[in-house]
Amino acid sequence: MATLGVPGAFPLNAAAKGIGLLPRGDLGSLTSEMESLVARTVAEGEQETRPARLEFLLRLYETVPLDDRALTTIEIYGKATWRNVLQDPRCTVLFSSYRGTSYAVNGVVETLPPGNPVYRYVVALHDLFHPPRGRQRRDFPAVYRIWAGEAWDKTPGPRAGERLA
Repeated sequence: MATLGVPGAFPLNAAAKGIGLLPRGDLGSLTSEMESLVARTVAEGEQETRPARLEFLLRLYETVPLDDRALTTIEIYGKATWRNVLQDPRCTVLFSSYRGTSYAVNGVVETLPPGNPVYRYVVALHDLFHPPRGRQRRDFPAVYRIWAGEAWDKTPGPRAGERLA
């Protein structure tokens, strides 16, 4: 995820982030199910609950309608990306593959604080495979909903650089 920072010799910031699509509609039941799986994982162990967590994830991506206009990710550290999107919400997300299709999505970041249903959903999804350690719960500054504005083909070859949407 690339964002624009303060003017200077190098105003761009690039951050490696896990980014996904959001389901359409009410997130409450999905969030509750994930939070239960996370609690089980903390209590029973990652190896013991891995099949149930993978089954949930496969069911999510195979059966739940996803919103193809909105990407999401967590702001974990609250540093450069955080400062940048608060000043200028535009960003570029690059999905790159050395063997397959690569593309970039340009969008506008919406910052969602703790307590927002999307925040709760995204943190629960993150915690499915990065469960909290110890007794204290992490509090992330925000999650981002990135509203897609345009997409570009970044796959090497004759279509490289063409606008897709």
